[in-house]
Amino acid sequence: MNVYRFFGLPNAFKIVEILVMILLMMTVGLSPGTHKGAWFFWLNAVFQLLSMAVITVTFLMESENSLTCGRDAWPLFECSYSALFFLFNIINTFMCSSWVGSGASSSIAAGAFFSFILVLLYALGAAMMFRVWTGFSTTSPPQAAPSSTATGATPAPGTVLPGDPGMMHPGV
Repeated sequence: MNVYRFFGLPNAFKIVEILVMILLMMTVGLSPGTHKGAWFFWLNAVFQLLSMAVITVTFLMESENSLTCGRDAWPLFECSYSALFFLFNIINTFMCSSWVGSGASSSIAAGAFFSFILVLLYALGAAMMFRVWTGFSTTSPPQAAPSSTATGATPAPGTVLPGDPGMMHPGV
């Protein structure tokens, strides 16, 4: 178990997203009466909460390869679920906002606000993980280290570029 993984961005968003999702569910749940389309909201909210709980516990236990079938595709996986939950929360934001106009209590307005906060959190998390993923998947050739002279001279003979075995024997 490695709690320190949640101290940096975008991983810190996972805990915040769960807390905001709980606040969203509490504020909408405290609203009296029934609302049109509430079944979709609750299906969506419970699915997101359970999914984020599983993802967070898996990430906490450092076994995220179990969710990506052993591949190093965690940034792509995180971009995918963040994009899906981003779309779901846009729908939730509009649904809660439409309920505000129909004489609902002020807790629905707070629910619309929390849903919009989730939209922002998932968008930021997806954007950050997309940058991480594109950084992992670059296929540009290795570049030589910059020359120590200001003249721009080429590196000394025998300088091996990263990823180039040079004159080494291929293996034993």
